[in-house]
Amino acid sequence: METAALVSPVTALEFLQDAFLLTGEGPVLTVYSLQHRPKACASLSVLQNYRIHGIRPRSLAAERSSILGPNFYDIVVFGGKAVRLVRLHVDLQDGEHLRLEILGPLMELQDWALDVRWLSGDKHSLLGVAVAHNSALLLDIRTGNALLQRSCLEGCLLYSALLLVHESWDDTILVGGTVFNQLVLWKPGAGGDESSNSKHKAPVERRLLGHSGVIFSISYLQEKGWLASASDDRSVRVWGVGALGGPGGKCGDLNPSCLRVLYGHQARVFSVRLSPGNVFSAGEDGACLVWDWAGEGKVVRMLKGHKAGGVRALAISEGRADGERWVATGGADGGVRLWRVEGSEEGMDTTEEAATEKLTDLRFTGQGLPKAVCIAGEEDTNAPWIQSKFVVCTDLGTVYQYSDRAVGDGMAGDY
Repeated sequence: METAALVSPVTALEFLQDAFLLTGEGPVLTVYSLQHRPKACASLSVLQNYRIHGIRPRSLAAERSSILGPNFYDIVVFGGKAVRLVRLHVDLQDGEHLRLEILGPLMELQDWALDVRWLSGDKHSLLGVAVAHNSALLLDIRTGNALLQRSCLEGCLLYSALLLVHESWDDTILVGGTVFNQLVLWKPGAGGDESSNSKHKAPVERRLLGHSGVIFSISYLQEKGWLASASDDRSVRVWGVGALGGPGGKCGDLNPSCLRVLYGHQARVFSVRLSPGNVFSAGEDGACLVWDWAGEGKVVRMLKGHKAGGVRALAISEGRADGERWVATGGADGGVRLWRVEGSEEGMDTTEEAATEKLTDLRFTGQGLPKAVCIAGEEDTNAPWIQSKFVVCTDLGTVYQYSDRAVGDGMAGDY
């Protein structure tokens, strides 16, 4: 049986060079081009029965690309216990002719994958994988084999994890959000040859206390030395931890401190991201809040556009030299909202890039309440909506069609 269409919560978002937005909806990976008006250009089911929870692109070296052929990016997609390698082909002529290709079999782990990162200094496509029982794997993406596995002495369940990788496994730092409402920092690659022994467990290097609920999301801003955590207790906490990872696998300050406690969400906070001037958080209340770091840590923007349910996925683009960046949210309603944020640490302006919303009074006189309204045929953006044809479905199972001549007078016909 082949799936013709899928509408499910958007659980993963990732930007690729400010030109593309990658989304995960169920097992389906979709690529949107941001070059002109945002539009879907390629889509592929990649994780079989697993829901996508993370997307990690890796840019290939420039010498592998030809000006006469397509550029391409290797992308790791993961969710549940599954990890898979996908390649995105991009036509350099217009940047909008895209093709997704599955490069290998589905790799199924023995534990839930919470975060996956490419080792930047490796030429053989090695991945660091953080799994749910506070362990880390060094995975060969070509063969699907786990080369190394290391566990933490604190062997509790994690609700979230963040891997900070550099050029080698020895430099890696894992930040885990535990079921006991704590953040623990440890080094999966510590111990030299002993790290290859699965029985040798690494100690906790740092412990951050303060949340009264489990931790759903973690973000790190290297240039500031900030770590942010989003929790079930409706709060976002920003910690001053110093330098993490990098050469030698730094563990930050000996005594990290909590710099801000941010309350503004009306329900659980599912995701958090850091930028040099702002903190972005999204939660079960369906809102994405933008916090001003330079001031008193207050909410300066509320980005809210999803029709129902919470916001599970949040992505922030790297930004351009003028300070402009993209903000994307993925909701339980199956939609993706995209905003263009302009500004710097001193201030910001926000513009929603979703299709401009137009209001048309259908003066509905049919039976029942309208549950769905759509345009019959293709929308002509240059013509007034009053000249369009609409199809309305009601809660009584009746379908009405409004013609361009009768839209102001009510029902033109029903079926």
